[in-house]
Amino acid sequence: TTVTKNELLRVGNQNALQSLKNLDPTIYIPDNMTMGSDPNTMPTISMRGTTSFPNTTGSTLKSNYQNQPNQPLFILDGFETSIETVMDMDMNRIESMTILKDAAAKALYGSKAANGVIVIETKRLGGNQPRISYTGNITITAPDLTSYDLCNALEKLQVELNEGVYTSTTNSRPEQQIQLTQQYNARKKLALEGLDTYWLSKPLRTGVGHKHNLNIELGNDESVRAFIDFTYNTDQGVMKGSDRTTISGDVNLSYRLKQKFLFRNIMSVLSNKSSDSPYGAFSEYAKMNPFWKATDSEGNILRWAETGSSSLTDIPNPMYNATIGTSLTSSYLKFTNNFYAEWRMHESLKATLRIGISQQRDDADSFYPAAHSMFRKYTSATDILRRGRYTLENGKSSTVSGDFNFAYNKSIGKHNIFANAGYFISETKYSIMLEVFHETRENKKYCRSLDVAWI
Repeated sequence: TTVTKNELLRVGNQNALQSLKNLDPTIYIPDNMTMGSDPNTMPTISMRGTTSFPNTTGSTLKSNYQNQPNQPLFILDGFETSIETVMDMDMNRIESMTILKDAAAKALYGSKAANGVIVIETKRLGGNQPRISYTGNITITAPDLTSYDLCNALEKLQVELNEGVYTSTTNSRPEQQIQLTQQYNARKKLALEGLDTYWLSKPLRTGVGHKHNLNIELGNDESVRAFIDFTYNTDQGVMKGSDRTTISGDVNLSYRLKQKFLFRNIMSVLSNKSSDSPYGAFSEYAKMNPFWKATDSEGNILRWAETGSSSLTDIPNPMYNATIGTSLTSSYLKFTNNFYAEWRMHESLKATLRIGISQQRDDADSFYPAAHSMFRKYTSATDILRRGRYTLENGKSSTVSGDFNFAYNKSIGKHNIFANAGYFISETKYSIMLEVFHETRENKKYCRSLDVAWI
């Protein structure tokens, strides 16, 4: 199955994988209910069913270098690439996407094609005249809470009362029943005074993203041709503070000699920066009761949803974590250079040579201050000193690949003869350094201990 650029753009402009999912039923991308609309979550994709070995690498840099066990092989302009690169690349660069899922795919790409292959061809020069074109898009991501039908403050109190939340289970301790009754009366008083916090809306926003693409085409069919492409794309999730920004540039040069030889070189640079929401997980807000306060009378965000003095029975306000400097960021810079040569020895016989080099550097930075609610149970003398966490991950990877092929293709009447022989070699290396700091103050520079791990 081959899908053109126009078909991809007709069904969406988020990314190529989502559009391909809408066009071909064999592309299976399950909805991730845990991550929702997080723009920084890589999709899980499969084409030929699933195996019994799920991915267990977790959401660390290590998972960026390891494929999902059911993930198809991605080929970009004849070279293997990652799902992260495909998701971040501009759809206007794509000329076509071809889905291969039969025995022919394995014959061409070896055992890596066991889960199927998605072959991506980027845009070529459209004519002999110089051309400059610009494309712009605006994306709006809006939360939809209409499917939630939750109790208001008085209704939730009545449900808890009917279920015995405010009834003591120990008859020998009347003081416990007195405390439960006082707690119920205090909460009902606030509810009758108008307190009805709709927690689901607190960490959400309407995200607005925009994408800009500029490309320049030069040259002619007879000799040298050039295609220069530049893209800026920013995407915002519905969780406050979650976003993903990608800047990419590509230079595609080709040279044809005497209609027998073709040389092409594609150089690309891709830079990405992303931030996860400091407001935490949406599930934390779904667990909050409507008779708990989010802000005080002056609109300041409270540290505790129920007023207290940081005892273990107090309810932390998940909104407070976003006001104390919580930071979850990551970035990567990728350089790729692919060289392709073709020699057409005969109208039915040709030889091709490919050499590809890729280098990528990753950084991930997460900071949880000592006042973060995740450390509220750190009460012992030893644990207090370990409140706060600053994790720094640095990774780098490199890939070198090449192949040499002879292809014979001959049509005789209604019959077609095709033969291919070739040699393929590749090497991939990656390394990660993980540093974890524990600190007792609000600033990253005050670090008490350091744990370092190499992967």
